[in-house]
Amino acid sequence: MRFVVDLVLSRLSKDELALLAGMPFHRIPKPATGVGRGRMLAVYRQDTTLPRPRIELYDAAREGDRLRFTGTVDALVPQSAAMLMHEVAHALSRAGSQRQFDEVKVARKALEDASNAFNEGQKKYDADRAEWARTKDPELGKSIDARAAATKDETANVKALQKKWTDLQAAAKQGLQQSPAEAAFLAKLPLASAPTPYGRTLPSEAFAEAYRIWKFDRAALERAAPGIAGWFDSEAFTGTLKPR
Repeated sequence: MRFVVDLVLSRLSKDELALLAGMPFHRIPKPATGVGRGRMLAVYRQDTTLPRPRIELYDAAREGDRLRFTGTVDALVPQSAAMLMHEVAHALSRAGSQRQFDEVKVARKALEDASNAFNEGQKKYDADRAEWARTKDPELGKSIDARAAATKDETANVKALQKKWTDLQAAAKQGLQQSPAEAAFLAKLPLASAPTPYGRTLPSEAFAEAYRIWKFDRAALERAAPGIAGWFDSEAFTGTLKPR
């Protein structure tokens, strides 16, 4: 697997490598089940449940290397490398959106902290009310009244934090649905003209399929989608990868 990762990284430009700096590659002994069309062989993962985005490559991906290859007949490339390059394309197209995911995590932490503090305060408030009902302590009564007034502000704060987190999460999910690189790619090549059948299933897959063919068999991409290899070479593409 290390050979496959090294091979893929060797095909990337300095700018592309910089965008992937610090991203871990995880080797997974067994394929995930019940995902997509069957077994998951390689995947780029970017979601708020992870501390950082990562690329996973499953050992089962090597099974296809005995039967399939990509690239040209004089420069064969293992099928697992093609799958990994496809996932690298996903990672590159979404590299600029990481700031959004970081904001989601910060907003979620602020919401959790405010909610926990509010809940603890309510427990104390309920306990004090029970104590006041038993003792009728005037000072405790004043404290309870002050707490009741403050609760309105705290409730409003939690609701505001909830809305901020929800809005940021929705924006991040929208960014996952179509990145700037994918949008620019589709403007150049309609989904129905993607270079592979799998690429015609989703805009993101059309982009990733074209990208991995560009890296391993430029001539094949030029035959399947004239002009797209040149587009990948241009600022029209590379500019879409810059952080937003």
